Amino acid sequence: MQRVVVIISMLCWCLLAMNAPVFAEEEQAAIKDTPQDDVIQQIISHSATLSDAKQRLSYLKTQALVAQSLPLLKQAQWLHLLAIEQEALGKLDGAAASYTQAIHMLEPLPLSALLVNSYLERSYIVYLNSNDASLYCQDRNIALTHARKLNDPELLVKALSLNAFCFNNAQNFNVGLMLLDEALDIARANQLSNNRQAMIYNASATLYRDNGLHRRALTFYKQAFELWQQVDDTQDMFNMLHNLIGESVNLSLWQEADGYLAQMKTLVVEKSNLKDFKFKDFEFFYQYNLGQRWLYSYDFIEAIVHLKQAIALENSTSEAYFVHTSYAFLAIAYLQLGDKKQAIHWAKRFNDVSQGAHSKKDLQMAIEAIGLLGEGKTIDAVNLLLKTINDERTKFADFINNGIIYSALEHNSKVAEHQNRLLENQLEIKRLALNAQHDEQQITRLTLWLTLLLVLVLLSLMAFLYQSRRHFKHRSQTDYLTGIASRSYTMEEGETLHSHSRKQGQTLAVIMFDIDNFKRINDSHGHDIGDMAIRAVAQRAKHFLKQQDILGRVGGEEFLLILPNSQKQDAILIAERLRASIDDKIFNFKGIELRFSISVGVALSHPEQSFNNQVKSADLALYQAKNAGRNCVSFC
Repeated sequence: MQRVVVIISMLCWCLLAMNAPVFAEEEQAAIKDTPQDDVIQQIISHSATLSDAKQRLSYLKTQALVAQSLPLLKQAQWLHLLAIEQEALGKLDGAAASYTQAIHMLEPLPLSALLVNSYLERSYIVYLNSNDASLYCQDRNIALTHARKLNDPELLVKALSLNAFCFNNAQNFNVGLMLLDEALDIARANQLSNNRQAMIYNASATLYRDNGLHRRALTFYKQAFELWQQVDDTQDMFNMLHNLIGESVNLSLWQEADGYLAQMKTLVVEKSNLKDFKFKDFEFFYQYNLGQRWLYSYDFIEAIVHLKQAIALENSTSEAYFVHTSYAFLAIAYLQLGDKKQAIHWAKRFNDVSQGAHSKKDLQMAIEAIGLLGEGKTIDAVNLLLKTINDERTKFADFINNGIIYSALEHNSKVAEHQNRLLENQLEIKRLALNAQHDEQQITRLTLWLTLLLVLVLLSLMAFLYQSRRHFKHRSQTDYLTGIASRSYTMEEGETLHSHSRKQGQTLAVIMFDIDNFKRINDSHGHDIGDMAIRAVAQRAKHFLKQQDILGRVGGEEFLLILPNSQKQDAILIAERLRASIDDKIFNFKGIELRFSISVGVALSHPEQSFNNQVKSADLALYQAKNAGRNCVSFC
């Protein structure tokens, strides 16, 4: 096994050396002449003199051949240095590969702290890539098993704290607390640094947060922030501000959230412009948290502004989970504003990325509901949101009825009694606080989803009423047999056009026509053929319409054509063409060939004449055409 590892490592060194820039021969020679125990320290010292991660990574690659000649433990140290700079540059796959290679080298060797750290650091890379506890917790579990075999309290506390993140649901909540209790006991007994104690508080807060105990989580995040502030750990201070804002928002503590946002902005301004500052995603998280704050306080326009600014900076962060959550927040914000198209767009972007699979369940269901709304499945969307609320109620009932979490805490307090009486008292306080805190925490979340549900129901109702109104309006304006305008709509529009023409000093022409000897068609061939004749005449008449003209059926086989801004000769010409198009046509209805004609009456508007009187004039002209032998045009 060890021989295989050595061969693999030699191949990797060769590939790195082939791609590495040429290094000064004098320095190469100097390092080769350095005792092996001092080579890594010399590489670390020289790397520290370089101004940015890109230069440090380039330099470390030049040392591939030098590192190859070192023992496996020293080679693994070099790989750790390489992985740190790869992670700083966002090359997460490269960093994971470097840690994996280090693990393969170290596993056959006597157990070391470097092996434990390799597993822990690789787990963090997996977390950034997937946010899937089932993946990154595998390494943390192995790391804890190894750490328990070493006499290194600092490392054991780190492994315990990181492993506790893996027990963040009601079923194993007590296991996570037991790990943290053990870590706190070790930290106090060995007077470990503020950094290690802060890690414990951070992990504790996360467990409480993930189980809905937001007030308790807020307290622990504050304690972690204060400890990291004492040692001026900028990155962890920023991370705690991010968590403090999230918990303040969950509890609707807007003034506190704004205070933490102000502190975050200060860090962004003070640190982001520094030349050697490693963390380039501070501005992204600042905009993300502003968007989250305004979203949950129902200022959706402001939320959209900041969430879009965060997404514009998505390439500055390796934490894809929060980028994808920004998509989901945008979808919800747009839906709340009634912009269905944008809501569906951002919901689709959220669903298109694999990270969504590990988002919070209620967020996934909300986005799924928006997708259903986009497909027109309004009832399914409402049912899904109702299911979300029912799920929250079920969780609420578990807490109220002293369910799994109460049992877990009771078990935890019994275990702690045999370890440390002080820790037992702390656990008792936690247990007693659960019932008092839970109502307020769950109501905050339920209120948001109930509001969203109400908005969706109202939007669905408005859409239904709008479509219904359009449907009934169309039916009232349309003749059921021919599809042209109905009598009532024709007369209403005629009055409007007549009034407009009179105001503009224009002439309005009216053409009335009907089918000659229509009763004979019905009697000879049946009413269905008669109906087909009526439809055929309507379709032929449509060909003579201009955009502003109106064609309507005003009687059984009688039609009215209204021509705005038309003179006598124009109207008579159209009437004659219409008559001729019917007379020249041999119609075929269900295999029956049929010829028929129409009679046409034309009337022009006069300044003092009403529209109804003009229609009567056209009707009189039609009567004259009938008396003249039918199949002709008469003007009145």
